[in-house]
Amino acid sequence: MTVSFASKSVPRHLARGAIGFGLIIGSIALVPAAGPATLLAAPLALIAFRGCPTCWMVGLAQTVSLGRLERQCVEGVCTLTKADTAVLEKAVRFDGSVAAVGTGGRARPGGVLVQRG
Repeated sequence: MTVSFASKSVPRHLARGAIGFGLIIGSIALVPAAGPATLLAAPLALIAFRGCPTCWMVGLAQTVSLGRLERQCVEGVCTLTKADTAVLEKAVRFDGSVAAVGTGGRARPGGVLVQRG
């Protein structure tokens, strides 16, 4: 099972980070003015971060690399390679029809065999 903290886009992930860090900083900074009750806002940052600030940083790295890096596992050995997005590939279905896809040269579910073309 792979845990992903990635967002759909980098701006969305940065917005979540701004909300999370804003809640933490704001709750601490407002203690002298509004009292310790403002610290109740700090746990809300965990929702924005989808965990701790470290989880948010891991998610940022995952979001930035989404579509750029590809993990390939062969015989129990996994490697991280740069995804080949510049090459348009063609998928040849088992019924002989062809569709353009960009899957990085691996088989797709539903009986699609991907070949470089």
